[in-house]
Amino acid sequence: MIANKMKFFQSLLDKEEQKSVVVDSIMYYKKMEGDLVESIKSDYPDYYEWKRGNVNVDISSIQNQLSSDQAIFSYLEDPEMPLLHVITKGGIESFALDSIQFWIDDLIAFNVAIKEGGKKKAKKYGYKIYQSLLQKGLESLSSNINRIIFIPDGEINELNMGAVPLDEEMKILMIDKYAITYQYSLELLNLQQKRTTETELDFLAFIPEYMGTPKSDNKLRCTESPLVDSKKQLRLTEKLFNRSQLTESAALDDVISQSLSAKVMHFSAHGCVSENQSPFNYSLLMTLNDNEPSELKVIDIYGLDMKADLVVLGACDSGNGQLKDGIGVYSIARAFHYAGCPNTIATTAVVNEKSTAGIIHDFYQYLLDGHPIDVALQKSKLDFIRNKPDADPFEWSNIILIGNPTRIPIN
Repeated sequence: MIANKMKFFQSLLDKEEQKSVVVDSIMYYKKMEGDLVESIKSDYPDYYEWKRGNVNVDISSIQNQLSSDQAIFSYLEDPEMPLLHVITKGGIESFALDSIQFWIDDLIAFNVAIKEGGKKKAKKYGYKIYQSLLQKGLESLSSNINRIIFIPDGEINELNMGAVPLDEEMKILMIDKYAITYQYSLELLNLQQKRTTETELDFLAFIPEYMGTPKSDNKLRCTESPLVDSKKQLRLTEKLFNRSQLTESAALDDVISQSLSAKVMHFSAHGCVSENQSPFNYSLLMTLNDNEPSELKVIDIYGLDMKADLVVLGACDSGNGQLKDGIGVYSIARAFHYAGCPNTIATTAVVNEKSTAGIIHDFYQYLLDGHPIDVALQKSKLDFIRNKPDADPFEWSNIILIGNPTRIPIN
């Protein structure tokens, strides 16, 4: 806004009769801009340095953080020659990929097939995606690597990596061989993060009651059906933790006041995400009755000071949103990341409630067994696939981990 004001006044400089007023206005807004920059520099030094381009990625430091079974796939989506950088503990390799025009239509069709449960279409397009975007990198890996951190760029942000087949018949998928994590950038990757903040609880879950109907003038962008299966599974999950709390019918103030109190926070709620709205208005529907609904909006989440190691979002489209060039996907999950939580489990589409609830419950069991977050999620998905071999990928693949695939110390 300040920059636009300055441009406006600068456009008037050639009008002599307004020159003194215009110069004063420009100076006023320059001072305002300077004050804002100084405020950001003081209050948010990390963001200030990153925005100025002063944050250097120390690749050797990142390599030291990697374990011998991990690799990073970092993409650069240049229109003419996309690049893939593969980083392991032992080295770095770069690969030129097929230009975007050769695979973008396949990627879009594959994503649609996954989200709509079209297994045959997914098979048709998925192997082409593997050949264009993954094959060179995967063939460079040693056999002991079974965990991959993807840092996508551009349209690759939309790709569901776990469901990509490694053969033409779609008999072996990425999820069968690799535990998968997504991260927004190399700068944010911290595989040895140790949070020392003490919390009152190990596990805090919110599951709203949806009763009544909203006022006719309220235009919610999500369904309002009760989450029966989620509630059933969460009551079982709560018993797995020593210090846990399941909160039903949570008001917005309850969520905000308790946001500092648990290592793991879980939200089973409806996600309200629309292409036609500002990402700041994406929300979780926390209560619904005959009065106004209560929504936890992205703009509210940005204001939290999260102490949790992990937020799990059992809500449709919580990892989905507007794609911005050079930035990635604006989503509800990303808001929790900026609020201080290093890891989120989110969904990238409208999901099957029963399947999601079961997978997440099993995930918590593996997490408490001491597995890293990415491995725990992989194992819970593979259990689901074994128990339901005819399941379409959309039942499990749209649940993703974003962050740092570490272990969370919980008794």
